[in-house]
Amino acid sequence: MSAGLSLIKKLCTQGSRNAFRRTNPDHFIIEERPVFDYVNTYVRQYGQLPTLEALNDNNFDLRHIRDNETADYYLQRIADRYIVLQSRDVMAPLQAAVVQGNAQTILDIVTTLAGTLRTTVTGGAVVSLAEVIDQVIERYEVARTSPGIQGLTMGYGWLDEMTGGLQAGDVCSMAARTGMGKSYYLNHMSMAAWLAGCSCLYVSMEMTAVQMVTRFIGQYTGINPEAIRRGQLSHWTQDRFYAETAEMRNGVPFTIVDGSFALRADDVDNLVQEFNPDVVYIDAQYLMIPKEARKTEQGWERQREMSKDIKRIALSRNKPIVQTLQLTADARKKKRDDLDAGMIGGSIGISQDSTTVIIITEGESPREHDTRDLLVDKNREGRKGWMRANFQFDPMDFSYLTCSDDETDEVRQTQGWNV
Repeated sequence: MSAGLSLIKKLCTQGSRNAFRRTNPDHFIIEERPVFDYVNTYVRQYGQLPTLEALNDNNFDLRHIRDNETADYYLQRIADRYIVLQSRDVMAPLQAAVVQGNAQTILDIVTTLAGTLRTTVTGGAVVSLAEVIDQVIERYEVARTSPGIQGLTMGYGWLDEMTGGLQAGDVCSMAARTGMGKSYYLNHMSMAAWLAGCSCLYVSMEMTAVQMVTRFIGQYTGINPEAIRRGQLSHWTQDRFYAETAEMRNGVPFTIVDGSFALRADDVDNLVQEFNPDVVYIDAQYLMIPKEARKTEQGWERQREMSKDIKRIALSRNKPIVQTLQLTADARKKKRDDLDAGMIGGSIGISQDSTTVIIITEGESPREHDTRDLLVDKNREGRKGWMRANFQFDPMDFSYLTCSDDETDEVRQTQGWNV
């Protein structure tokens, strides 16, 4: 069995660009390199992984290659294989140096081997300043030659510019009072990432899979999900409904999890390992069960403990995670400019666990019912501000309107993908 080909097939069937970025080209043996090089070129050219059909069209038939394990399993297999092959190559000169009593040669061989094998480490590591400087320079060169966000899209150009997008290990927390539409904006973000070619894992603790997908279809088509639920579409809209839902079947993987109010942190961790998505979305995180749950914990305490668990998952699995949370009752009396991350569950600790904190509230009168303001209260890049978006359902429209950076009072509306 070729572990490298199994890994490539797994990544392509999942559409997991995040896992593909973690692969080390040196870990592929000579028979596997042509397939890897083709996939690498394809990703650079089209921004997503090729399908098995595209591979077959280019004389790389992986249809009969085994891929029933997780991507992380195959990543570890090719890393272990690399360790064995590299160690085998230095065995003869190392033995010769031992026989000759040549201490300097032994030291050089072992030091070189240790540096080579360090590329197989997938967890935390102790590295020198010089090594990290090289990584920073490499990232700079990529950013310089490939302008734009370095992470995954958050669904709005303004948010992407403010934050740099969702990056591996990030936790983005979106908080709001009940009824502000945080689930809809989470849907909007996930649909934008999916349309950009990112595989998604979407966990909801409040809705069934049918309810969630009805909303996703509404986001994609612009059709009011309530009209879909009631079966009240006009003839023309119904034709578009059937045609565009057929299109949705052909995208990269989008895995939906119905949490049913009883999902644990470890369950999410297992799902991340199983499906290896590019990005994870968790709606109503506060209803999940922390790893170290105690019967005496109140709702806010549980939300805080879950936040710690989510951060650990993001860092250990190297995935960006977006979660929705609730603000405290006191936040109902506050205006937009008076809201802050300390009102999430009554604990500033959740803000500390989050890379980005976005608070959602009503837009300004007289459009407080059909617009929402997304306030960036914490940002890795330091900048804070707010943007306003539509909150409309007939047609379904959550597109960008204006932001705190605008120099004029005129509302600038730009059409989004969902209009």
